[in-house]
Amino acid sequence: MHALKEKSLVSVITPFYNRERYIRKCMDSILSQTYPHWELILVDDGSTDATAEICKAYTQQDARIKMVTNESNSGVAYSRNKGLDAATGEYIVFVDSDDFITNCYIERFLQIATGQNCEMVQCKMKWGCTLDSLDDFDKDAHYFMTVHRDRNDASLSMHDGRDSRIGGMVCAKIYHRRLFENIRFPLDKIHEDEAVMHRLVYEANGIAAIDSLMYYQVDSGSSIMRDTFSKKRYDIIDQLEDRYQFWLEKDLTDCAAMTAHRIGVQLIELYRSTKQHLNEDNKALLKQYADTLPRYIDAPFMTEEKKQLHLFWLDNPDEGKWYFTISYMREEFYKLQEWS
Repeated sequence: MHALKEKSLVSVITPFYNRERYIRKCMDSILSQTYPHWELILVDDGSTDATAEICKAYTQQDARIKMVTNESNSGVAYSRNKGLDAATGEYIVFVDSDDFITNCYIERFLQIATGQNCEMVQCKMKWGCTLDSLDDFDKDAHYFMTVHRDRNDASLSMHDGRDSRIGGMVCAKIYHRRLFENIRFPLDKIHEDEAVMHRLVYEANGIAAIDSLMYYQVDSGSSIMRDTFSKKRYDIIDQLEDRYQFWLEKDLTDCAAMTAHRIGVQLIELYRSTKQHLNEDNKALLKQYADTLPRYIDAPFMTEEKKQLHLFWLDNPDEGKWYFTISYMREEFYKLQEWS
């Protein structure tokens, strides 16, 4: 495992596109870190507002801050990859440009990563924050920690609903740079986190999950993920199908089963959303994913009970919306008798 050097460098990667209202709070939270040995790599994804100028001013104030610029607006995945290529640190952290972190974020992560011999550490996110939200984390408060040593159990924890599950977002975590030696984000897709997290989790030698709320997610209200309808939302199926095949290749049938379950639920949601916004452009999508749904409903891992629940939810959206919930997944996990 990796011992903490006296001055282990941490690379913080923050892509941005038109975030002039939020970027100062984000960067100020990084500048306030109690651990001083970091570099901040800002990736300008073709901003047309004042964000780039604000960032340039910060680079002139602190030599630890660097900025690279994309030739055109190329998306979060491309920008994160560019940040990874520019990173020189032993550890990697991702912070979105409209979010902020507590001032002991890096220090706490490194203490756990080295103290527990883990290549990944995860904290909790505080969702729905605003620019007026304060860093109210109590660094002296007791926290609960779970350490996953077995990669199969860590992989299962991404799906089973336990409180110490590994989340699907790359933010609110620290990674040893070794994990990214052969992993990059897929281009021209949204849900890019879903495409890499299972690979990172499977690759990691030791993962610690703590229940401390150290990452503040700010609702900027301008994400494609919040749009009423977008064709790009279908990218989630491609990412989950890749995950499904990955689990099968690794012979992790429980993970594959839960991924198949999630794909079925996502397909139902997307099918219904597409029908509500039906036009000529969307008809082909509707047929494509209507044809895909039976493949997962009839998957070898799908029990007759789950199959009927999927079909019930498809026909009765209001009555069946409870189906894909954490409590339901936790109940499924209990059935496996592997609760920890």
